[in-house]
Order: sequence, then structure tokens, then C-alpha cells
Amino acid sequence: MQTGVSQAPRRAPARNVPADEGRALDVLRHRAGATAAVFPGDGAADEKAFAQLSGKDVGIRVGADDTVAAHRIEDIAMVVATCTASLEHRTAWLSSGFARTALAE
Repeated sequence: MQTGVSQAPRRAPARNVPADEGRALDVLRHRAGATAAVFPGDGAADEKAFAQLSGKDVGIRVGADDTVAAHRIEDIAMVVATCTASLEHRTAWLSSGFARTALAE
């Protein structure tokens, strides 16, 4: 399993995904079968997605503008560092005996 995070090259928008970021998040969550989402965003359009988050979801506003997101981070470099650290912790947890016990319940 890869333990690093890198920025993917920009691509054309995904087909059949709403342009509204809040609705797009719901569609992608459903398609992936995700039980939680981490959504970093740096623009006004991201506020709709932040407003859609609930439960175990995490919304992270990148930058200093006003937001409904529960968390804030300074810049994109910090997003990459945070995602990398989260991936490393998650990978370690999944390979631990504790994770096997918790997932079996």
C-alpha cells in the first residue's frame, strides 16, 4: 500500500457529477460507498459541500475566509501534509490487531 499522497494532475470534470459541489459530494459518496468524507476546500463554491457534511465527515477550509467548515488549515501544502499523516496513521491502524477486532464487531 502506498503511504504517500501527491497532487493528481488536473483532468476534465467527471461525467454525470453535478456541478454543485454539495450535490457532487453526495453523488461521489454514494458511488464509492463511503461512510465518511474529508473535504478540503478553498473557495466560496466549496461552502455548499461543507454544509452537506455530517456525522463523521470532516470539512476543512483552506485559507482565512469565512466558512461553515468545522476546521481550517493554512494552505495547500498543509493539506498535503495533513492527508499524508492521516494516511500513515490509518495504514498503521488497519495493520494493527486492534483494527481487525474493531472491524469484526
